[in-house]
Amino acid sequence: MYNLRARLEKIQSVRLRNCPSVRATVDMPKIKNARKRLDEYFPDIEALRHATAHKGENEAHPEVHAPDGLYALTGFLEPDRFSTPYKGTQRYLNITDQSFQNIVDVVAEFLSAFETTATELERQGHLE
Repeated sequence: MYNLRARLEKIQSVRLRNCPSVRATVDMPKIKNARKRLDEYFPDIEALRHATAHKGENEAHPEVHAPDGLYALTGFLEPDRFSTPYKGTQRYLNITDQSFQNIVDVVAEFLSAFETTATELERQGHLE
């Protein structure tokens, strides 16, 4: 999830900026809305990434990361939900059909922002 979020951001903020002729045909409000929806659906993406990537360090300092001073337990403590403490808050990611559908919807909206661009590139003979 973190890598998906980073990739969408990179396309919007770096790749399109480097190609103004393509950017002019991209539906930027759709891109922004897709990224906003991803953050709304999965607000703990960044915290989960940091908690997972630095699990050992976080477990060594439960007074900083574990809510209410409890031990920093990570994993599937509830069905269909991965959770881990980070900076004193229990962070989670639901792994359900609905969360998968939310990902599909966000990616579909993001890619739909390029429909006009693809049509124009095809018209120009630049799309194979």
